[in-house]
Amino acid sequence: DLLMAKSCAKVIEALPYFRDGFSFQTGVGGPSIAATLFLRDAMKARNIKMRWAVGGIAAPMVELLNEGLIDTIVDTQDFDLTAVGSVGENPRHFEISASQYANPMNKGAFINKLDFVILAALEIDTDFNANVVTGSDGVLRGAPGGHPDTAASAKCSIIVTPLVRGRMATVCDRVVTVVTPGESVDILVTDYGVAVNPRRADLI
Repeated sequence: DLLMAKSCAKVIEALPYFRDGFSFQTGVGGPSIAATLFLRDAMKARNIKMRWAVGGIAAPMVELLNEGLIDTIVDTQDFDLTAVGSVGENPRHFEISASQYANPMNKGAFINKLDFVILAALEIDTDFNANVVTGSDGVLRGAPGGHPDTAASAKCSIIVTPLVRGRMATVCDRVVTVVTPGESVDILVTDYGVAVNPRRADLI
C-alpha cells in the first residue's frame, strides 16, 4: 500500500496541475489516503499549498490542514474520528451538501473545479473501465459513492490498486461491471508500475 501511495504522489508531482492552489480529493482505501502524506514533502519543497480538499476526509488530510498546507477542507463524508473532530473544531473545515459536492445540475459543484482525484477500484480493464461495486462473480460488494462523478470531472483522475488482490487479477481484459467508464480514467497506479490512458497523451 505504501509503495503504491508513494508512486501515486510521484505521479502527481510530475503533472502540470500540481501547482500552488491546486484542488484535491482522495477516495476510500489505504493507498489513496496515504498518498496525501507523501505529497507533504513535495508541497513544502516547492512552497505549494492546496487551495481546498474535498470528499471523504481522513486524518492525513486534517494533518495537512493543521500544518497550513491546505487552506480549506470542504467535507461531504468523514472516514475517521479525527476528521469528525476537525469539522467541529476548525473553522476552515466545513460541511457541504451532496448537491454542492457533485450534483451534475449544479454548475457550482466543487468537483467541476477539481484538479486531482485518487480513487480505488475492485478491478480495471485494459480500456481503463473501472468496477467498484461488484466482485468477479458479479455479486454486489458496495456502493460507487462519488467515483464516476469525480473521475469524469477532475482534470486528472488516478486509480490506485494492486495488480493482484488475493488470487484475483485486478487488471483484466474486461471488467464485470463498468461503473466508471475508461474515458474518465486518466492514470492507473499499481504496485508494479504506472499506466497512462492513451486518450491522455498530454500526460504521458
